[in-house]
Parts: sequence; C-alpha cells; structure tokens
Amino acid sequence: MKKYFFEFLSIFIAVTSAFALNTWNENRNDKQSERKILVEIKNSIQTDIKDFTVNIHGNNISLRADQIFRDLIGNKKINQDSISLMYTALFRDYIPIINRSAYESFKSNNLKTITNDSLRLQIIELYEMRSCEFVTCNKG
Repeated sequence: MKKYFFEFLSIFIAVTSAFALNTWNENRNDKQSERKILVEIKNSIQTDIKDFTVNIHGNNISLRADQIFRDLIGNKKINQDSISLMYTALFRDYIPIINRSAYESFKSNNLKTITNDSLRLQIIELYEMRSCEFVTCNKG
C-alpha cells in the first residue's frame, strides 16, 4: 500500500507541476504579447501624430493660398511668383491616414490580450469610434 501511495503521490506531483508550469508559461507569453501589442499601438499613434502635424501645416498653407486667391479675385496686388505653388496648395487634399495595423493585430489575436479593461476600452474607442470621424462608417 505504501508503495502505491508514493507512486500515486509522485505522479500527482509531476502532473500538477506540469499543469502549473504550463499555466505559468501561458501567462508569460500573454504578458509578452500584451507588451508587444501596446508598443505597436504606441508607435502607430506616434506615426499618426506626425501625419496630423504635417496635415495641419499643409492645411495652414492651403488657407494662406485661399486668401491669396481671394485677394487676386478682389484685384489686390499679389506676388505672381507664388501663384502656381499656391494653386497646388489650394487644391491639395490633406486626408489623415490612420495606421490601424497594430489595432487589427490586436483584434485578430484576442481583444482580451490587454488585461487592463480601461486601457483596452480606450484603445477600442480610439480606433472604432474616432476613426469614423475621418472615414464614412456604416451606421446600419
């Protein structure tokens, strides 16, 4: 009886240890995935901020071009050297390109990858709700 008890105990300890080690490894991999996704999202947002900054500058140039052409139409004297450049600036579109690749990766892996509920909801709102302001969203 003692022999079987020690065999059972050793098998029980080995199986329990294997499950514990597996769970620890899965948790470690989940944390690494979470960290990687958050870094990717941070980098995407920083790239988007740079794009917005360039777009703001371009829109300011377009506003100046608009004023120059209003002055031209109003027969005010303007610098003729900049007309072609201002014409291009006037009709150029500055559309933000939102980098969604990190978010799409986050969605495809599992939205629960980010354990902080508040942060996860803020990221979802940023990409799902805010992006509708820049593109046409289906609201049906």
